[in-house]
Amino acid sequence: MRQLTLIIGISIAVIAMTSSIKTTPKPEKIQQNPHIDSGKQAKDYKTAQEFLENQEPEEALEIIHRYKTEMESLSPQGLKWIELFIQGSVDIKDVKQLVILYEFFPEIFKEHEDASLLVADAYLNTNNTKNYKKIRSLWTDRETKAASWFLLDVDLTLLEGKRPEAIGKLKSRTFNNKADVGRLVRLALLEGGEDPKKAWFYLAEAYGKDPFNPDVRSYRAKLLESVGKHSLAQKEYQAASQISPSNLFLKDQLADFYLRHQQYAMALELMQANLAPPSLDSLWVKTLFWSKITTPLDFDWTDAPIPDGNMNTLIRYLISLDQDQFWDQKVYTRVANGNDFLKTCQETFWLRVLQELRDKNEVEAYKLLRYNPFTITSWHPHLEVALKRVANYRKNKTLKLEASQMPHNELPQRFPETAYPKFFEELEQLAESGKEVPQPLHHLLMGKEAYTAVFLAAGWLEAGLALHVLPIIPNDYPDWLAFAITQALYHNRSGLEAREFAALQKKTPKLQLLLAEITIAGGDKEAALKELLPLAKEDSDTGYRAAWLASLIDIEKQEYEKARTIIGSQPRLVNDVLGQETLARIAHLEGDQYLANRIYKSIEKKSPEARSYLARKAFQEQNWERARALTEQLIIDYPENPTLQENLKKIREKQKIGKDSSIH
Repeated sequence: MRQLTLIIGISIAVIAMTSSIKTTPKPEKIQQNPHIDSGKQAKDYKTAQEFLENQEPEEALEIIHRYKTEMESLSPQGLKWIELFIQGSVDIKDVKQLVILYEFFPEIFKEHEDASLLVADAYLNTNNTKNYKKIRSLWTDRETKAASWFLLDVDLTLLEGKRPEAIGKLKSRTFNNKADVGRLVRLALLEGGEDPKKAWFYLAEAYGKDPFNPDVRSYRAKLLESVGKHSLAQKEYQAASQISPSNLFLKDQLADFYLRHQQYAMALELMQANLAPPSLDSLWVKTLFWSKITTPLDFDWTDAPIPDGNMNTLIRYLISLDQDQFWDQKVYTRVANGNDFLKTCQETFWLRVLQELRDKNEVEAYKLLRYNPFTITSWHPHLEVALKRVANYRKNKTLKLEASQMPHNELPQRFPETAYPKFFEELEQLAESGKEVPQPLHHLLMGKEAYTAVFLAAGWLEAGLALHVLPIIPNDYPDWLAFAITQALYHNRSGLEAREFAALQKKTPKLQLLLAEITIAGGDKEAALKELLPLAKEDSDTGYRAAWLASLIDIEKQEYEKARTIIGSQPRLVNDVLGQETLARIAHLEGDQYLANRIYKSIEKKSPEARSYLARKAFQEQNWERARALTEQLIIDYPENPTLQENLKKIREKQKIGKDSSIH
């Protein structure tokens, strides 16, 4: 699936690995080494066989490697060692080694179909169709893994540019059960580009035949993400990773999904968990970068073993940078393959831009943005365009950019999933309309915190804090900036630093609410309650949340009447599902089950909490039909919840017992 794997970003590791394979001249046949103890060799051979039978290939290969000279001699015993070497290499999927073995000893591969399939796949991954046809000829009309060879033959047809013929082949036959998954996946990718429904049909069929195939779950995830079903896509990416927990590429794929959707904390947690050996050099670079610009990881980079790979020198360079430093050009000139990384690693682009902005070299930063080699594949198109607009406004007093400075692709319609998407949206609307920039925004864009605002709005908290310089945000700036800096300080530094900064700023309801939440997190709920109560009466979103948080504190203190009064005095909350849920919870805690039941019934269609309460009540009352209906609705709300699945199983068993007893 050569062309397809490039589209979906899978099998890149195999491609990179096999592309470096070099053919080694075949050795001349020599006599068996007379210095080898035949008795010890026989014992070692038996031990290696046992390791392979017990699925311990690494231990077997450690023994096999001792007999390299014997293998090169092509003696009868050497050929037996080669057979074991091939088997061990198959078990650990060492494709590079298998290709070398095949080019040394092609005839031996006539008896090793699994090894031949891996080598054939490697040749197709590197567009080496000539060698593919040679190894394929070893198995013509004698293959036992027909489905695997069939798919490779289809991939060869695709490499030859015969797409319609490849689709025809895929539709010409089917295979039983799991063996058919590869065919269905290829059809989904080839025919589903213009018709997502057709692609989903094929993938659904593949899932039915092998629900534990990580590739199927990955493709389903990519399709769901492409049509905007992000929560469902996330579940599919997670499922793929869980099915094959040792597959680092699936972990990396899930981390990339989190990064695309600004779920930086989840991405960093996942990446950090996979830094220990065996890891990937690309994963290390990615983790170092996102840790430096979003939230620093508590990780000792200097103490951990750095993975091998061509990015090893880049990793060492990034680790050597000071905590408050994004780039050091003098040091970078000593990085091996440094010029290549500037063209292939997007991390280097963003770090250079940030360092120029930190050094107040706006002209140089704009040049980097203007000639960005990664524009088409930008990790954050809205951020990139916003930086250009701000730089242009500071120089030319206009947010509108020349056509050549806009991305080749249209900007995503969805703005970043951060707390401040309206900042990017406002910049776009003002640029398109040509309207005058409002004064608060004008002061911000022309001031010292302009780029701080851009990076904080993107969710790149550490980058924003690195550019932050003013101890007091001017009153003529938009209110959200002081709030955003306080939030970033709390998240990346401490509650104390956040409070110290906020104490110097203009007081706003949103900032006061944030301080109250920081106080709650610090454990001083009485002090937080004093901060919340004045806000709780406001007819605003801030008042709504303040009242709800205050009611939760009173509920925890078992001061139920106070909690009820707070909710009742906040019109937005008392008339909302969240307020009704909280009132029902109070009634339940007070022992008034009649009132709790009445409130929950009134919001049953809108509230999973209500459905959960009513399902539990129906179960206790042995109203199995009602309990089942509510539980099935909850499973739609939370499809991955194992407790709900177990509850439904118990309810069905109770229903069956009831039916059986009624028969007698």
